[in-house]
Amino acid sequence: MMDERIRFGTKDELNAERERAFLALEPMERLKWFLDSFNGRTAVDPQAVEKKGNFILEKRRDGLR
Repeated sequence: MMDERIRFGTKDELNAERERAFLALEPMERLKWFLDSFNGRTAVDPQAVEKKGNFILEKRRDGLR
């Protein structure tokens, strides 16, 4: 029996499926998904960010203030 979590398809098919699932979310769910997507990313060199003039969104452990 095949594991139901494994699906086979082309990259375009699977991307379209993910996009449909994302767009089916409520706006607040989309925002939560977006913010959660930053967990587990590698750290950025702060000096390199300053040189480019970019900014970083950081999630606080104690929530928003």
